[in-house]
Amino acid sequence: MLFLNSHDWTRFLGIYVVQLFLGILFLFLALKIIKRNRDVNTIYLIAFFSLISLAFILNAIFIPIKVSEISILLYRITLFFGFFSAIFLISFNLTLLKERIGLTHKKQLIFISIYTIMTILVIFLPGGIEYSEKTNWKPVYSKEFSIILIIFYTIFYFLPLMITTKRVHDSFNDTLLKKKIKYFSIGIVILAFSFYGLLFYITTDNPFYKIIWSVLSFIIIPSGLFIYYGTGREL
Repeated sequence: MLFLNSHDWTRFLGIYVVQLFLGILFLFLALKIIKRNRDVNTIYLIAFFSLISLAFILNAIFIPIKVSEISILLYRITLFFGFFSAIFLISFNLTLLKERIGLTHKKQLIFISIYTIMTILVIFLPGGIEYSEKTNWKPVYSKEFSIILIIFYTIFYFLPLMITTKRVHDSFNDTLLKKKIKYFSIGIVILAFSFYGLLFYITTDNPFYKIIWSVLSFIIIPSGLFIYYGTGREL
């Protein structure tokens, strides 16, 4: 196999073991949620789990393709799915808060549309990613692109998600519901930690960190489970 021949077993482990397993796990959770009543909140959760599952699975599928232009395009699409999946968690929170913030269906669609455009503009910034034979068919980010990703994810995804989750938690009086939202927030924090860790994995040349992260990347598994048990299992 390609990765074993090149001795890049950490990447093989990360993509064909961890990410494929995660793709299947998140797809399984999406299918479990589909069996529930398909109200707006449920649809948002299905969209989150489905998109992040698709990102993991696509990343493994297109790896054997050795055409630079196609590889970069597919990689950017995969990256978009991974980023954009989180908007549906924010939308989930906003729906729970809609009476307090005066949210309407039209405003929600505008909000999602704006995030779609912003995310596409960031992910498809020209020259941010190199993916070719020169890089041994691994994604290499420019320093500027890495910084932009961190700032964009933190300001427009992680912080809004944490703020709205806190507001949802404070809006509940029921102890059980508060506990479930705490599980949800733990899942979000682990998911964010996974994003920052993966980004550093891509940008660093430190072989020790790459080995460590190949093992630590399994932490995203409880992330999906915390989010599911906090929101998707019993809304």
